[in-house]
Amino acid sequence: SPANITVTDANGTFSFSNLSPGVYNLSAHRLILGAMHYMGEVSVTVPGNESNATIKVTRADDAQFAAFQNASVNLTQGNHSIAGLVLGGNRPGAEPKEIPYEDTEVKITAAK
Repeated sequence: SPANITVTDANGTFSFSNLSPGVYNLSAHRLILGAMHYMGEVSVTVPGNESNATIKVTRADDAQFAAFQNASVNLTQGNHSIAGLVLGGNRPGAEPKEIPYEDTEVKITAAK
């Protein structure tokens, strides 16, 4: 079955392939300075808005991270793909305010 976790590249982009039609939740997680969890989530409908999924990550807590770690799904094989971008805050005072986040885990689960 399709892989349900990936990592963003140097441009902050990610993709999942071989998906069947359905509604999916995409959750992103990045550990910053070895201690701070930054997370975000977006819902994507396939077929539909699957080529420009944008996940914005913000500071999260341990409970949110635990939910991310525990999330799992058995994905059904198909011929659809989801591609997207993870954005997060730039350093204070820097422009643009949001920048692509590389090395960020993205996990896909089927929506309830």
